Amino acid sequence: MLWIRHHALWRDMRRIDGRLVTLNLVYLGLIAFIPYPTGLLSDQGDVSFSVAAYAASLSLTALVAAGTRTYCTRRGLLKPESLSAREPATRPLIVAGVFAVSIPIAFVSPSAAEWTWILLFVLAVRGRLTRR
Repeated sequence: MLWIRHHALWRDMRRIDGRLVTLNLVYLGLIAFIPYPTGLLSDQGDVSFSVAAYAASLSLTALVAAGTRTYCTRRGLLKPESLSAREPATRPLIVAGVFAVSIPIAFVSPSAAEWTWILLFVLAVRGRLTRR
């Protein structure tokens, strides 16, 4: 999903600038890093650090995505008629928030932290239903 959203945003670009290139490189670096905490989670899913590292990685990635979308919107870098120009940055902020909330929970109960990630599914379904 991260690649699909990234591709959609860049398809709707009208122009780019240096700061956007920097944000994009940070985002792509975070994406490239995700397999490491995913491997930790796969090998040691019952360890607090593994769950927290995974959640922190995805939370940070979503924050950079939200920041990039906000930056593009404020700087007028997107085609005005594009879907990306009309879409708020709230979706990645919600993702970042859910994963961020799960980080302290992971140090109490790793499995409870993983269960909080189901909120993403619930919120996505709720969002689709309210848009109809």
